Amino acid sequence: MKQVRYVLVVFMGMLVSLGFGTTTLLQVQDLLRIADENNLQIQISTGKYQVALAQTQQAWSLLYPKISASAGVNRVDSYQSRASMAGFSLFSKVLADVPSANLTPLNSLTGLGSMADYYSAKVSISQMLFSGSVFPALVASDYALKGASAGLNATREEVYSTVLTLAFSLIQTQKNLEVLQESRKQIQLLLTKVTQLEKNGLGTPIDVLRTKSSLSGLNVAIIQLNNTIANLYQTLELTLNQPVYGKVDAAVVDQLNLLDVIPSLDRQTLLLQRNDYQQLLNTSQLMDSSVDIQAGNYWPTLMLSGAYGYTGSSGFNFSDSNRDWTLGVNGSWNLFDFGATQAKVDEAKANANNIHHQIEQSIKAMENDFKSILLNIHASKEKIDAITEEVTVNEDAFKLMNSRYNLGDVTNLELLDAHNQLLNARKNLVEAKIDCANQILRYLRATGQLLSYFKKGVSK
Repeated sequence: MKQVRYVLVVFMGMLVSLGFGTTTLLQVQDLLRIADENNLQIQISTGKYQVALAQTQQAWSLLYPKISASAGVNRVDSYQSRASMAGFSLFSKVLADVPSANLTPLNSLTGLGSMADYYSAKVSISQMLFSGSVFPALVASDYALKGASAGLNATREEVYSTVLTLAFSLIQTQKNLEVLQESRKQIQLLLTKVTQLEKNGLGTPIDVLRTKSSLSGLNVAIIQLNNTIANLYQTLELTLNQPVYGKVDAAVVDQLNLLDVIPSLDRQTLLLQRNDYQQLLNTSQLMDSSVDIQAGNYWPTLMLSGAYGYTGSSGFNFSDSNRDWTLGVNGSWNLFDFGATQAKVDEAKANANNIHHQIEQSIKAMENDFKSILLNIHASKEKIDAITEEVTVNEDAFKLMNSRYNLGDVTNLELLDAHNQLLNARKNLVEAKIDCANQILRYLRATGQLLSYFKKGVSK
């Protein structure tokens, strides 16, 4: 199935490159929406957040009383009673011929049934009064939930970055394809002109062959770009978990390049805005709480418990009932465990120290990355300005060469060289704009603004 889609994308690209058909314009917001709905990484992170939410609710339930109720009705058929009644009946017949025998008590036993019913109902309540581990566990569950939330946003940022990077690659390839298509039209016109000059004796066969060779090179490059576009769509499909077709709207690149970039942010503001740092920070606080949880095992646990119940029974020629209630405080205290509790505390402290060192290392990497991004954005904008000027110069040069070629003042080789310089300058400009957009994308992610920026929409 994937091979069929691959061939379809290549075929559609060939039709468009030849001037046939139209394509759907894809907005980056639509791609990001599809990623939010279908991307497997986001779904996994969403599941982890839901697990953390459920665990938090479980932890907080420890603070509230537990109430339970039980009831039952049971009927008992006693085979022993049946055997006894049969024996009493036989014995009564034996004594019937004895004049002095009093058979009244025996006859009453003979009339007993073998069935008995038992009833019971009970309501119990328990309330934790004190535990050294419960309150640290509540704090830990809160940090775990915040960490899962930050982790979900960090995953969305990562997926967004992947989708946007692929979209930018598609835009770059599609722009280069347009540049090559425009250049091919120019070479086709030049080939017609050179062929006519060769027929009139004003041109040479080598000029015709050189122009045809340039045209063939452009055709090969166009085919390669269509193949690249198909591969990029396959990669995008893996990320989105859904196939998409069409041409990505390039407006997002120009709008990103016009974004005002804050040249510097203080360290605290930079870190607090980043979801990956928030995830690390909450993980660190969770580890610190784990130390308190393990240390809480040194303290006693106190529980308040109470119950009210009713039991009753009837059968075998008797009935009975009883009501009772209980209320009390129960406690337990781990006085000695051969160092097991202390070992768990030491383990928790070691894990907490490890995450602290990891945060310090991550902070340095984040700060260096931010400085590098600012330098790259500055260099990219300057590069765009320089190449834009180069494109203008090469366009003027090609126009001049083309007009002079018509007058016979410029050779075919010089005209083709001018065309190639213009072609390269245009492709370099496309590459420079995409590179700048990618750097600003990194800036948005490094400052924690990626999700909010594209949630508002790039068109605003």
